[in-house]
Amino acid sequence: MYSYHDDISLLAGSKRRVEVLESLDGESRRQSEIADSCAASRSTVNRIVGELCAVGWVTDSSGIYSLSAGGRHVLEQYRSLSESVEIIGKYGSFLTALGDTANTFPIEALADSDLVEATPEGPHTAISYFLDVMENTSSETLSGITPIVSPILDQPRSELLEAGVSVEIIVSDAVAGQLRSQESPIVSAAVSEQRFSLFATSQRMEFGCTILDDRVLIGAYDAAGNLTHCVNSTDDSVRQWTIDQYEDYKTNSVDLPRRAERPDVEFLEVG
Repeated sequence: MYSYHDDISLLAGSKRRVEVLESLDGESRRQSEIADSCAASRSTVNRIVGELCAVGWVTDSSGIYSLSAGGRHVLEQYRSLSESVEIIGKYGSFLTALGDTANTFPIEALADSDLVEATPEGPHTAISYFLDVMENTSSETLSGITPIVSPILDQPRSELLEAGVSVEIIVSDAVAGQLRSQESPIVSAAVSEQRFSLFATSQRMEFGCTILDDRVLIGAYDAAGNLTHCVNSTDDSVRQWTIDQYEDYKTNSVDLPRRAERPDVEFLEVG
């Protein structure tokens, strides 16, 4: 009985079969030409061509072989799958660290993004990379969310604000509680600095992000709150995903200085 799993195994089980399909992409060829293109023996090509003809991916017209419509579609899908597997191999740990947020992430766009990951040998690699990007940015605006007390909170209040950058940050209620208990000047800065806005949200945060004029930075954290991954992307789809996430958090947030004036609203204190 026919099973499409057999056809999948046929293609995935041999790099040579993919090479034969690739050699016929956009060009009809004789077996000898296929063999030369794939650097394969004619006996190997003869066997593979027979297999591919049998499943309907290649057609034979008097010894001239071509991709069928179905074969072309299979090849396109194989390329797409190969790219996805390669991306997951590189970015899998980042996506895992994002948690459920990764379910809507434009994964294919990561191929054109940069990833820096902390390692046991370099535990501060990701945060150092993030701070380096921030130090060298020429962006006139910055929007971001952070689930932890981080250097991103001090930097907008000082260097970036001094450079005339408009800053808007959303923190978790847990971070807001820390800022209040520590009597952090960040909260008062959000009152005194017109270009600095600080918001708090009770919505669960599984990642952090920074939106600049020309790029977005997305951070993933471990259970201890350490930045473990930092993605730097200028891709439009990644940027739009990040903006959508940010706007969702902002919709469910409250201006922190204004919230502090409401005694009926309790911050989530960190134990």
